[in-house]
Amino acid sequence: MQEAVCDICGREEETEFHAVVSCGHAVNLRKAMQEIWPLPPEDMLNFSGPEWLLMLIDRADADIAARILLVLWRACYWDTLFTVRHNGLEDVKGKKQVGAAHMPEKESVCRPWRPPDIDWVKIGAYSESSGEAGIGVVIRDHQGQVVLTGWKFISSASSAEQVEALACREGLALAAEWASLRVILESDCVAVIKSLKYPQHQRSPSTFIIQEALEEASLETAPSCCFDAWP
Repeated sequence: MQEAVCDICGREEETEFHAVVSCGHAVNLRKAMQEIWPLPPEDMLNFSGPEWLLMLIDRADADIAARILLVLWRACYWDTLFTVRHNGLEDVKGKKQVGAAHMPEKESVCRPWRPPDIDWVKIGAYSESSGEAGIGVVIRDHQGQVVLTGWKFISSASSAEQVEALACREGLALAAEWASLRVILESDCVAVIKSLKYPQHQRSPSTFIIQEALEEASLETAPSCCFDAWP
């Protein structure tokens, strides 16, 4: 029977909280980011139950909440990437270039976040899933300033791709209600972005969610929108 010990630090059980908060890798990431961004103090990052993240965000102001969401998401991403590469597993979130099966392998390079042009805003749709899931949305302007954030708990999800599609749908719904500028929706799930770009060719298990997301983007109140895969 395989032990549920963190593959990175080898010290604690690999719970969701450990992966994004208490693992040494996550701690070092926050220390590095604290030199650039104000983040919540470490004593606020404690496990208080299943809704610890919602409670943390509720106690922080909007800018700091958006930043800690991004840092926690990045810690989770690298934890997943390490597990995939270390154990030779398939990357179930679809973090691959379109048509990668027909291309020679090359080293993956994460590009830095790029701000949109003036008169545009960029929506970052993020997700974390393991049976139960959470999604987050951050809308930023051309200066990188946070315009709006949102988050939601998902009680059940059939796949990581479905959770990512739900995050994109939530981002487009927020844009339709609150954004007045043109929108770029950005996600790290290539499969979902491809389905949004080419809905007539999609065969995704998340077909209905993709359709609902596109309906949000086509509302009269919605700004014009384009889609981009990241990183």
